[in-house]
Amino acid sequence: MLIVERVLAADELQRVRSAVEQATFVDGKITAQGSAREVKRNREAAPDDATLAELRQRLKQLIGANSQVATYARPTRWSPLIVSRYAEGETYGEHVDAPFMRADDGAEMRADLSFTLFLDDPASYEGGELVLDSHRRPQPVKLPAGSLVIYPTSVLHAVAPVRSGVRHAVVGWFESRLRSAEQRLMLYEFEQSVAALPHDANRRRLTLVFASLLKMWS
Repeated sequence: MLIVERVLAADELQRVRSAVEQATFVDGKITAQGSAREVKRNREAAPDDATLAELRQRLKQLIGANSQVATYARPTRWSPLIVSRYAEGETYGEHVDAPFMRADDGAEMRADLSFTLFLDDPASYEGGELVLDSHRRPQPVKLPAGSLVIYPTSVLHAVAPVRSGVRHAVVGWFESRLRSAEQRLMLYEFEQSVAALPHDANRRRLTLVFASLLKMWS
């Protein structure tokens, strides 16, 4: 799991919220697959809502341009972005996201990583935590507006019931250049460590090793 703070600046966040207020929301079950439909109770912006077409493209640019997202996820394909809305009493029970889905370019993609971008001040609603079940040790995640969490798509997870207020978020999936979660994490930590070194011969050699590993594992 990786938490990325302030993916959206204050002005971008306000622009997103304004667009979401104008969106048409429909039953969220339309994007659930298999048994997930049975435990999903929320609303989502209609996929063909023209008011959000430009917003979705802008969000993809902003998320993809974030250096932490780029080096951790190394996305090669994206799913269409979903704008979700949970009002009081709505929830999404425990489920695992589909391993394969349609990318935004229409091709089939392998879903390696899921992400949630929170849009509301966490104090404005009660409940609504994203709960990641990592080896049967639930990890609740509720982030400041404009922050994002990325986690393996294979992780069992849920959205806790909203007790009051409204929770809006943008969710999506990446196909990563690296199929292996272990290799993705290793290269992320490697690159972060190399970036902290002085610009000398040792850093240049480690950069070469990093490039070779990335090419070998891709």
